[in-house]
Amino acid sequence: MDFTSAMKDAEKCIEIDPQMTKAWARKGNIHKLMKEFHKALEAYDQGLKIDPNSKDLIDGKQQTMMAI
Repeated sequence: MDFTSAMKDAEKCIEIDPQMTKAWARKGNIHKLMKEFHKALEAYDQGLKIDPNSKDLIDGKQQTMMAI
């Protein structure tokens, strides 16, 4: 539950490979857990631009919208 370190890891992965949808999903999940729902949606949307069929991104976005 160390959100700060987890976020740094996700952002570093995105910096290295911006096309890595798993990193975008992780970033969205971290924001969602921190109740930063608008930032979570932005992360999921960025990942969905790369892979519109990613189950992790679609599920994360739906869960976030339900939490809002």
